[in-house]
Amino acid sequence: MPYPSSDTYPAAATYPGSDVSTKPRMPTVPLPVDDGTPGPPMPSRPILASPLGSASVIGIRWIGANGTELDLVNGRTGVFLTRGMKGVHLPDFKFNESKSSRAPGRRINGITWGSTKVELAVTVADTYLSRPRGDFRTGAAWVELDRSFMGMGSPLDLSVIEVTTPSGAPRRLAVRLEDLESTTESPLLPDIAGRADYDVTLSPDHPFWTGTPIVYDFPYTGTTSDNYYGGTAGVGPPFYISKGNALGSAVVLNPGQVESWPTWTITGPAQATVGVGEHLTYVQGLSSGERITIVTDPSRMDVTDENGERAWHRISSYDFAGIPPGESSDVSARIVGGGAGAGIRMDLTPNYLSWY
Repeated sequence: MPYPSSDTYPAAATYPGSDVSTKPRMPTVPLPVDDGTPGPPMPSRPILASPLGSASVIGIRWIGANGTELDLVNGRTGVFLTRGMKGVHLPDFKFNESKSSRAPGRRINGITWGSTKVELAVTVADTYLSRPRGDFRTGAAWVELDRSFMGMGSPLDLSVIEVTTPSGAPRRLAVRLEDLESTTESPLLPDIAGRADYDVTLSPDHPFWTGTPIVYDFPYTGTTSDNYYGGTAGVGPPFYISKGNALGSAVVLNPGQVESWPTWTITGPAQATVGVGEHLTYVQGLSSGERITIVTDPSRMDVTDENGERAWHRISSYDFAGIPPGESSDVSARIVGGGAGAGIRMDLTPNYLSWY
């Protein structure tokens, strides 16, 4: 309804007791009448000065399956957390216990670890942190941002959630997409509003958060001794004892909260023996340039060659063992009959129960 024009009101009025006979009167504007005509739409989203976590000292980065990397806290990427994260403190587990009528209570014989689900509430929208000049993305530019975000999670390929704190090294969780649900409430299409809200559910294959790998290198070391043939040099029975090239050992501390299992990489030319304590694995002779990787973690145990092909036939026997949490263990890495370029590397990735 249009407002009445100023000439609808009298220009002056008489005020008794005043020596001024006329005085301007402020117009009274009537309230609009609701005639059923739709009014202008409510703003599709608040113009945020900063997203929820922009002041947090916790850094949360999502490294997507599509190669996109987004900081979910600082607000400068146009994608940010709106209600934090759930399921980041402890995976599901079950005690393996036994009970006896001869003794009270129970005996814990181990723990079976299950999976966990990480839930995120995420908004895809610009703020004054991502666009200080207020030129918030809408239309095709916003669609491209949203498409990039939605491609980060996949049920087929792993993506990684990385969490950092001021006093600690990053911890990572490799996850698959379980659910992506839109919770947007705007009556407008999202590209017009320049905003979409999502509830994201992710789950890992490996239930633990992982820390920065600990790496030990045992390089080839030459020797001046000769092969031993059991008699005159170069003459003897049809076997001989090869000269040793490396005898490596180290005391390794597992700083994590859960047992961790080493990964061994042996590069030829060499025969090798590797292991934890008395649990040893024997690697058959590798030629120059050949390499095998031995993953001892029971959840993904494998032996592969330099081309990624299965190579279990390259080890003659194996006895894998992990390193308990908070404890130090002796590890061995020995090369026999090696040459230039040979070496052994051990990677140990700590496992944690929580995100920081």
